[in-house]
Amino acid sequence: MAARPPPHIGGRRTGLREYTADTVQSLFSLRDLECFMAVVEHKTFSRAAQSLHLAQPPLSRRIAELERALGAHLFIRGARQAQLTEAGIALAREARIVLEQAKLAESIVRDTIAGKTGHVRIGYASPSAFTAVPEAAQRFRKLHPRATLKFVRYYISHQNDALRSGAIDIGLINGWFDAEDFRAETLQINRLVLALPATHAKARQPVINVGDLVDEPFIEFPRSGPLGIHDLVRSVTARAGFIPRIVHEVEGHSLVTACVAAGLGVAFVNEAAVGEPTTGVVYREISPPSPEVRMTALSRSDEVNPLVHAFVEQLKIVCSQDARPVH
Repeated sequence: MAARPPPHIGGRRTGLREYTADTVQSLFSLRDLECFMAVVEHKTFSRAAQSLHLAQPPLSRRIAELERALGAHLFIRGARQAQLTEAGIALAREARIVLEQAKLAESIVRDTIAGKTGHVRIGYASPSAFTAVPEAAQRFRKLHPRATLKFVRYYISHQNDALRSGAIDIGLINGWFDAEDFRAETLQINRLVLALPATHAKARQPVINVGDLVDEPFIEFPRSGPLGIHDLVRSVTARAGFIPRIVHEVEGHSLVTACVAAGLGVAFVNEAAVGEPTTGVVYREISPPSPEVRMTALSRSDEVNPLVHAFVEQLKIVCSQDARPVH
């Protein structure tokens, strides 16, 4: 039996519906394209139907509907196999791209749900305050090689708003905070130490009595946001019986220590920040010891991204000082 040629489109009626912008909206469902490509690959409707777990008549009707919607035959139906027409060749080329992209999109979504891919945005104020972050990031990357970590610098007093707005997924903070709508994970518990110029008369003392600082000029963190170090410092000096003489108020550990290095005054800082050396500054323990300063990872209480929780978990492991190799 000879192959039936495609009808001439244009010039005379063929019984096929004309292609319009309105019909294109319903032409290319993924299932339609899967059925079409099955015929292309198997070259017969019967084998294509078997591969799709369909009966042959429903598959033939589906292809026929697609042809009518397009206004063009896609196959020359022969006795032994179906051959592509020029229109069919064009559609096959594009259908492959669409189906491959659909599979990729599905894979990305599934991997995101499973926590295999995606991104985590981490807000930090000072890299020196969180020396555990690089090791935690390294461990996280071994477990989630297709995920992306992005570090964004935010003053601690701004991190609450950044979390609520979605600008960051994790906030790394020191001190007191309002955790009513956040999930808080304590990473470390530290205390305050005294930063003073290397040329200071007390710089050689291993431990400095807070009461001996009554006449010293102080560099201070502002009393704003969730940090709470301002109030903690005031509680330390109040126990020693004096109110500190503040000469400068600055936000951020690096600015505070820069002022100390310049000889403008002394400052109480979180001992976790001491890991980053600053020329011209020495750090000394104080007596009596300060109250605790908690280093905390904040995330949204309704967070559904598994990568956020995975990174916080690595931070907790590293900060516990009981980190084991990740394979």
